[in-house]
Amino acid sequence: MTSAAYPAAVRKYDRVSVVLHWSIAALIVANGVLAMMIDTWPREQRPPIVNLHAVLGLAVLALAVWRIANRLKNPAPPLPPGPVWMEKAAKAGHGLLYLGTLLIPCPAPRRCCRAAWGSILAFSGSPRLSRVRIARSSDL
Repeated sequence: MTSAAYPAAVRKYDRVSVVLHWSIAALIVANGVLAMMIDTWPREQRPPIVNLHAVLGLAVLALAVWRIANRLKNPAPPLPPGPVWMEKAAKAGHGLLYLGTLLIPCPAPRRCCRAAWGSILAFSGSPRLSRVRIARSSDL
């Protein structure tokens, strides 16, 4: 796109919103990788890793609350012109992402879903990282 395609007065997200967005994204990815790899560590080394997983989850929750408060104070820039259905879909999708970001660290919704739907929520198509073995220095 050329610079002529965008007017000079386009509002952007404030710096705090951008930093919070990418910090939350990085923590979610790191926590997900940590959760998928927990079975690769020996059982006696797991408690500190589980604690780290919990702390990262609480950090995501705290940053998400901060991000929502910041979003209420500094609204998002207006969407580019387009169909009304696309604007509604974007707002609904954003709302679901915020809801998910708030609910993922909370164990109660996960337990309720697991009780209601069982293994339907399991990532049946995801790679099984638990089968990956980490070599110990004594194995080398």
